[in-house]
Amino acid sequence: MHTPKTLLLNVRILNDAREAHEIWASFSENSAKTVYQTPEFLNSWLETVGHSDNINPLFIFMEDVKGGKLFLPLGIKKNGVIKTAQFLGGKHANFNIPIFNDSALNWDGAQIKAALVKAGKLANIDVFSFKNQPLSWQGTDNPFAKLQSQPSPSFGYGLGLLKDPDILISTRLSKEGRKKLRHKEKSISKLGNIQFLEALNSEQYQKMLNAYFDQKSLSFNSKNLSNPFEDQYVQNWLKNAKFLRLYAIELNGEYLSIWGVGHKNGHVSGMFTSYDIKNEAARSSPGEVLLVWIIRKLCFEGYHSIDFGVGEARYKDIWCDTRIELFDTYLSTGLTGFGPAVFMKLKGRVKRFVKQSSFASRIFNRAKSTLRFR
Repeated sequence: MHTPKTLLLNVRILNDAREAHEIWASFSENSAKTVYQTPEFLNSWLETVGHSDNINPLFIFMEDVKGGKLFLPLGIKKNGVIKTAQFLGGKHANFNIPIFNDSALNWDGAQIKAALVKAGKLANIDVFSFKNQPLSWQGTDNPFAKLQSQPSPSFGYGLGLLKDPDILISTRLSKEGRKKLRHKEKSISKLGNIQFLEALNSEQYQKMLNAYFDQKSLSFNSKNLSNPFEDQYVQNWLKNAKFLRLYAIELNGEYLSIWGVGHKNGHVSGMFTSYDIKNEAARSSPGEVLLVWIIRKLCFEGYHSIDFGVGEARYKDIWCDTRIELFDTYLSTGLTGFGPAVFMKLKGRVKRFVKQSSFASRIFNRAKSTLRFR
């Protein structure tokens, strides 16, 4: 039996992105917490990658009589007879969080759950699968943290930026570490002329992006892993991305390493990186050398923070001062979705065990690489 408080939430569902845009636009610029919740990111993804994956859009709008409102840009994926709703962006969105105003933070978990179940039934959804949700973002709590959930398999990692990049670098690297970094850059410069670049026009952008695709192809093939960037829809999406900024370190006219980032509300999100494994300079960590240049540039431009996405990596341990706690929510709307929701929870827990255990992770990656060629 719902409490009177729960009844205050009104729910509306939409399946057309153009129709939903008016509601989306009614939220303030700060309501979309990350670049992954902006129309520029999600609409272009939906038209390319989402279309290829047979994702049907579902937009949920919740509001109360006191002015609280929340907007969910979701996609419906059908697996057999089960319909699952998840955040748009799929695996390409590192962090998922609803779009909401401050008044929605007053809602409790029972209200949000009841509204989701109601929306799910209206849209014939069996289960909601919400992954990689930050508990909070840039000091603002995530209202979905009030729902029953479990820790995500991996953490996110971030770094607070300072006006003076030299002070920042000295806090992250020891004197010996800074010396090694200078030595790496010097070693690269001995091989020829190096430049640090940002793609400032379409020609530079396409050239860097094509080099990134080539570098990832070599990297994945060398590890006997499938390459998600081979997908033509993924390539088309990134080639026309308005949210993406590309940086590169160039040696004798060839790109050694490339970084792609997005930005929102003074925060930068690292989306992808690559380096040329066949180049002699690869042994001198060109990706790290480029990262330091990017950090300096962002500090001078006035950005206050950067994240390096989800998942563990050695460079993140060195550079990041913040571990971003993430959680997953699996919510069935009725009996049909109950079994799939339980399975998703168990799968997530097993994945977390593998990700957080170095031994289990090595065994899993070795098995995956072996099975690919059987």
